[in-house]
Amino acid sequence: MNNIRQVYRRLDSWACGLSRGKYAILIGVSAALGALAVTLALGDPDYAFATGISLTMTVLYYWSNPNQKEE
Repeated sequence: MNNIRQVYRRLDSWACGLSRGKYAILIGVSAALGALAVTLALGDPDYAFATGISLTMTVLYYWSNPNQKEE
């Protein structure tokens, strides 16, 4: 279990160290891959939904900048 926590912490610190744009793109790509995986598992992959959710998440995460540290 400690190995899983170490991997999670490393990935989390790596992702938090990304720039605003790169982080937004990472979230968009992961949202698209997740949407494609779910729709593929349900039968018919929905590429329009995956593209839409990817663009939406990328714009929202870039706009809101959730990794911004309060100074």
